[in-house]
Amino acid sequence: MKTEFSTRDLKHALRNGPYAWPGGYPLYFITADGGALSFESVRGNFREILLAMRRNDGASGWKVVAVETNWEDPELYCDHSGGRIESAYAEPVAAMQENLEQEQQASPATPLPPDPEGRNDERAAWAKTALEAFMAETRTDDGDAIADLLADLMHLCDRQPARFGGFEAELERARMHYAEETTEA
Repeated sequence: MKTEFSTRDLKHALRNGPYAWPGGYPLYFITADGGALSFESVRGNFREILLAMRRNDGASGWKVVAVETNWEDPELYCDHSGGRIESAYAEPVAAMQENLEQEQQASPATPLPPDPEGRNDERAAWAKTALEAFMAETRTDDGDAIADLLADLMHLCDRQPARFGGFEAELERARMHYAEETTEA
């Protein structure tokens, strides 16, 4: 029989990160009042949550009672931040594009290059999906994820040259594709 979700369970979940292992499925926290909290909100309000859990304060909105996988709810939002909580199987391309647009608006970004086909948001969403899967599998963080993925792709090219060719040749092909996708006709 499962006991009540403890502060130890909470700390364990936070240490393991926002994706289930194995599988890389997105996780979120459930509060005593039925609310949903993202990992970011739990990390940012850790003291309030610990206090609510120790006091058994289910009315405050901070008492965490479980950590769960968001399997298929594309409309699950964090009750604290209002941010959308990623789902495992209900991530339509439009939602991924919306997330990319929100992230771009939130950060002071340089102007985007031209998009003559109108598909570069979609391409970026595909890349983000691949990168997040890599991050969940390897547990790398945002600061190292792209470099680590590129390094691992180099290792893959070294080990399967007949299938993928050399990394430098593939990188040059990628640059040509990018130039075609960002050049006005």
